[in-house]
Amino acid sequence: MLKERVAEMLARLRLSDRRDDRVETLSGGLRRRVELAKGMLHEPRVLVLDEPSTGLDPGARADLWEYLRLVRKEQGVTILLTTHLLEEADKADRLAILDRGKLVALDTPERL
Repeated sequence: MLKERVAEMLARLRLSDRRDDRVETLSGGLRRRVELAKGMLHEPRVLVLDEPSTGLDPGARADLWEYLRLVRKEQGVTILLTTHLLEEADKADRLAILDRGKLVALDTPERL
């Protein structure tokens, strides 16, 4: 079962061709994908990500967001993430804006 899940995650994150590579030999973007694959192996209901697109090139960033949309839609995973990028925050269902650790706004991107 684990072998099948690993193969599925590698395929979903376009890492199958790198299956036998050591993580430390991969680029930053590929390392991020490996971390996401590891986090998704146990099929979590909630996925917490801290600035997941940091260090990714535009193509890898787009792939990441496509995967996150798919996981949310197909598996019902709740995704909680932090970002400083407004174009990423705009993709959320709801936004919370913090200032010095205090919640100053909470609403949909459209309403904010």
